[in-house]
Amino acid sequence: AIWGQLAGDRNGGPSRMAFRLANSLVSRNGFDKNHVVSAYYNWFRGPPYDTSLAFDTGNTFHQVFTHFSKGKPIEECAQLVQQRYNSAGCNAAHRSVPIICFGYIDDDQIVQIAKEEGSITHTHNIALEVSSSFVAMCRSIIRGNSLDIAIENALKHVSEDDIKTAYNYDVKYEELSKDGYAPNVLQSTLYFVKNNNNFNDTLEESLIFAGSENYCPVLVGILAGAMYGYTDISSDMCSHIDYRLEAQFKFIENQLLATWDLMN
Repeated sequence: AIWGQLAGDRNGGPSRMAFRLANSLVSRNGFDKNHVVSAYYNWFRGPPYDTSLAFDTGNTFHQVFTHFSKGKPIEECAQLVQQRYNSAGCNAAHRSVPIICFGYIDDDQIVQIAKEEGSITHTHNIALEVSSSFVAMCRSIIRGNSLDIAIENALKHVSEDDIKTAYNYDVKYEELSKDGYAPNVLQSTLYFVKNNNNFNDTLEESLIFAGSENYCPVLVGILAGAMYGYTDISSDMCSHIDYRLEAQFKFIENQLLATWDLMN
């Protein structure tokens, strides 16, 4: 799932947010919201607080941390941005892969933690339910379940009609949307995964569909990566990855894998 995200993320922001979330989970031995907020904020500020300056974050992330820089509590910042922009975008889902892969987060906790993490920037229930149900679906697949069973598990955590439609409706290609509305991104993701039988074809078709947009290929990479595994990802699909980011993920990957050793 991790390398699938890296393969699908052709702009770079989601993977860099995911690395900071993963690093926080590992260093704090679990989810610590304040620590994650600090990691995101340091990236937002850039050097010397972080090794690089945030980019490709989406407007919601940028606006939330602009408010946060003025001393407002993060919850108030997210509410202010929600009131102005009413965002139900996919950024929370884009950065969610470390939650899927962090073994010390139990299956019965994963949805709530994904919602808490997503609420750092998004308060719209649609954005939070897409992210949290997507996390539940991917964890179910990692556990060895089929996509159909994983979707059933995801739907247990969904109340919003648009998200139910994204999971249930057998959409046609010409009906897909390239925008960043989270249910549309989820629906496109599921379309490409359901209509292919290997990682490379799945991701390639989503990249052609998305064009310069970076919405569904990120989730396609995560989901297809969880389904087919690292060995199914060709080197060509990863040739765009910055060598520094690749090194960071190789380091954090081993630490994430270690968290599965003590699981039942």
